[in-house]
Amino acid sequence: MSVDDERELRRRLGGVLEAVTPPPAPVAATVRRGRLIRARRRVVVAASLAVVAGLAVGVPLLLRHSGIAETESPGHPSVTVNPAGPVARGGVIGSGTINGKRWQLVAQRPGSDGASKNNQCFLASGAVSEQACYPASSPSGGNADPADFNTIGAGPDQVQYGVVAPEVTRLTVTLAAGTVLELRPTEAYGQRYVAFTIPLPLAIERVVAYAGQALIRHAVPFNSAAGDTIATWLGPGQPVPPRVTRMVGSGSADGTSWSQSVHAGPWGYCFTGPVGGCFDTVARSFGNRVGSITGGGSGATNWAFGTASGAVSYVRVTLSGGHRVTARAVDVGGPRFFAFAIPKGQRLVSVGWYTASGHEVASESDAQIFSS
Repeated sequence: MSVDDERELRRRLGGVLEAVTPPPAPVAATVRRGRLIRARRRVVVAASLAVVAGLAVGVPLLLRHSGIAETESPGHPSVTVNPAGPVARGGVIGSGTINGKRWQLVAQRPGSDGASKNNQCFLASGAVSEQACYPASSPSGGNADPADFNTIGAGPDQVQYGVVAPEVTRLTVTLAAGTVLELRPTEAYGQRYVAFTIPLPLAIERVVAYAGQALIRHAVPFNSAAGDTIATWLGPGQPVPPRVTRMVGSGSADGTSWSQSVHAGPWGYCFTGPVGGCFDTVARSFGNRVGSITGGGSGATNWAFGTASGAVSYVRVTLSGGHRVTARAVDVGGPRFFAFAIPKGQRLVSVGWYTASGHEVASESDAQIFSS
């Protein structure tokens, strides 16, 4: 495909997407043995079903490949990161240039600028001009990972920033264009951070964390049109899961066709469709759970996404008014996933997980799902 052909394809896709109204932002319930990472963390979520392990965002995501990058940024994209020093002056945790444009990211004091004491805001300026506020992280990023990344901005430029674990002395970020960025942590308000920026749709190919000269772990991000999600970290010599893509649900609801897919690989398990996001794990089973439901209320079409154990063949969903939906549990390289739609005016009542012989192995009521 030529550069002109690719540009024409993108123009047509853009026209199609402009005619589609994205569903409301979903809120993910906790899923055992896996933490759900937001695919586009910049979206403000108004609904609240359960906020514990992270949010998935209900916007359709298109997969992209690193070969497309240079058609959007002619020549070789230019990305630089300035050394921030061991202590962030004025809260500046990252700065540099992107294709000749300056960028800067400031971490504000937790609880300031109208945020609650348990929340912290980050202000991006320059090439990306946006503010985002999230629950304040623990010094290690809240888990055993070398860094816990968030994103600000959806295009054409995007800032990635992360809370870094105490033992990490530097990280390297390899971009699809061949550029390698070296990031040194800087401290602000008791946390250690790194930050960098990329021009979308340029893909991040690999992130590596070091302690001195020793490689600790590395991550292969999940690349989508909305940006790159750094979710799962792999240790030296750790087997890399095979790359598998499966459609786990499709249909039509309230006149809208939909489909939900799961992409397994070294990034963990990531989702494209009405529900987006990633599990930051390569676990082989997540149990029988409803993991995410879009939060548009009964006046809107909603979609649900869940996981199933290996023994489960299908899921039976009961909606208000006695409506029943059967969703197939699809094997995606080990774990099983399913998805279904909740039409306008209806609500979820219960979900049951069944074997091929019809034996129910698990069930959850709406109260259990929304409180988990």
